Amino acid sequence: MKIMRIISGSMILFSVLIGGFVGYDGTGTYELEVPACTSEELQELGNDSMNFCDKSMMMEESIDIPSALNLFIDIEVGAEWDEPDAWIGIVTSNQAEKCTETEGYLLCDTDELDFYSGGPDSEGSISWNIVEGEYHFVAGSSVETTGKTTNVEYEYSLQLTSQVIWSMLGFGIILILLGLKD
Repeated sequence: MKIMRIISGSMILFSVLIGGFVGYDGTGTYELEVPACTSEELQELGNDSMNFCDKSMMMEESIDIPSALNLFIDIEVGAEWDEPDAWIGIVTSNQAEKCTETEGYLLCDTDELDFYSGGPDSEGSISWNIVEGEYHFVAGSSVETTGKTTNVEYEYSLQLTSQVIWSMLGFGIILILLGLKD
């Protein structure tokens, strides 16, 4: 019994070291075609007199981040791209009310949106520390010619929250001390 407490406590401390202080992170890259804001596809969504360089496209489906997730894990996501005239933004779900529905997307006036992160002023990068809530991704472009591409580099990081770290550290130390006491 004594050795099992010491081993269990040591395993908990090792898990805290990996999950809390080291965490898990990753990176990746991919190339995207940047749609021109004057393209025929966009013109088909509205009338021809609209300036789509002032518009943005919002994903119709929202991303729901539950509050329980933030109790255990801190998540941060970042991305950079090399075409500053294209942008990505994140808005809260209530911003969808400001947009009109099209085929699979919502068409929005960019100036009317309040961006939680990123947006047209993001200058080729976005950073998002994920917290509870409901969000939509928004994308836009002021590129007027077709055929441009951008290289997107992204990174993400996951770590245990400080409350979980300290709780597990305390529990692991208590187990080790109980094992040593016996």
